[in-house]
Amino acid sequence: MADEPRSGWSLWSGWAQCSHSCAGGFKTRVRTCLTEPCVGIKLESMRCNTAECKIPIKCNFKRNVGWTLKGLCQGITKMISGGYFFFI
Repeated sequence: MADEPRSGWSLWSGWAQCSHSCAGGFKTRVRTCLTEPCVGIKLESMRCNTAECKIPIKCNFKRNVGWTLKGLCQGITKMISGGYFFFI
């Protein structure tokens, strides 16, 4: 009976684009209630792009110990040139 309405939930949509390109974001997918009752959740989310960002940053620092810096940069960084650093 092709004309009968489907009951319950639709299929899940595809996953949306991640909210961040690095350092952790979320992506979501949804489904629609076609016919009541619909048991369960309408929206799912999951973490994505959890790798640290690898972008140059300018740091203010007091002491350089080898390749690592701590302080205002918050984390371990590697100097590349002229006071710019990569988070590693």
